[in-house]
Formats: sequence, C-alpha cells, structure tokens
Amino acid sequence: MKQMTIKDVQQVSLDILKDVHEFCVENSIHYSLSGGTLLGAIRHNGFIPWDDDIDIQLPRPDFECLVRSYKSAKGFKIYYHELNTCEGMTYCYARICDTLRTHVETGVLSWNTEKVGVWIDVLPCDGMPSDAKDAKKHLKHISYMVKKAYWYGIKQSSWHNIQKGVNTIAKIKFLLKKYLHI
Repeated sequence: MKQMTIKDVQQVSLDILKDVHEFCVENSIHYSLSGGTLLGAIRHNGFIPWDDDIDIQLPRPDFECLVRSYKSAKGFKIYYHELNTCEGMTYCYARICDTLRTHVETGVLSWNTEKVGVWIDVLPCDGMPSDAKDAKKHLKHISYMVKKAYWYGIKQSSWHNIQKGVNTIAKIKFLLKKYLHI
C-alpha cells in the first residue's frame, strides 16, 4: 500500500468536504469551518501546512440532521456512536471517512475497532444557558461527560493497539491509566 504524503491526505480530506458541502446545500444544512481548518483558510488560504484533517461544526439540530441522513455520493462512511457505526467510540462528534481509497492506523484511538480512512471531524455546536447558575451546571455536566468519555476510551483501548508505533513512556502511561481505571 502506498504511503500518503500530507498533501495526499489534505486532498482526500478536501474531497470529503466537497461531498459533505454538496449534501448540506441540497438539504439546507448549515455548517462552518472550525479549529485549525478555519485558521488555515484565513491565514494560509487553504490548509495549515502540517494539518492533516478538516474540522467543521454545525448547530446541534443541523448536526443531528447530517449524522442521521448523510448519504455520500462517493461512498464515504459516517462514524458516530449514536448510530452504532463504531464499536467503542466515545467521542461526542462524528467523523466522515474515506474507507474505500485510504486506510489509517489509528493507534490508541478507540476508533480502531473499525477500518477507517482519511477523515473530517464533524462537531456539534451547542448553546449555553444565559442564566449564570444554569450555565455553571451545564459546564459541570460537560466536564463530567468529557471525563467519562476519556476513561471509557481508556477502558476500551487494548494493549495490542498501543504496541504499534508508540514509545515506552506512552506505553507506561497507558498501563497506569488502565490500572487507575480498575
């Protein structure tokens, strides 16, 4: 299998984004670039030279619509834990992957129970309560959910998956996290 360059990965990511864009336009779904993708678009008129993925964000209703109805004209596959398309996935966002032309070794990520390819991240954008007390409660809940997802991911990760391409310190950290979880 041919090793991809960063430019190859960026081109595949862009192909996925174009397909998602067409789907969103046809279905009146609103999205925007986010994170490093937005920064790259503004600062570099494209990708940040070392960035290897695309991030988009959608208001929660549009996110839910996209993850439930997305059908790719080019065979891209959506992974989202509520769709049960990725066993052990603990992330609160979705990924749209090119599984037909590419394959990515995901190492310690809990996505690795599935064959995945180059992807774009699809992030929901939720609102914040305007009441200070409700906002604090909301942030506390989010913090709890992030920690729960993190430890669930550690629990789901296997030693077999961490062995590939990871240095000794990372292996020790992994074992300590597994031990602390127990």
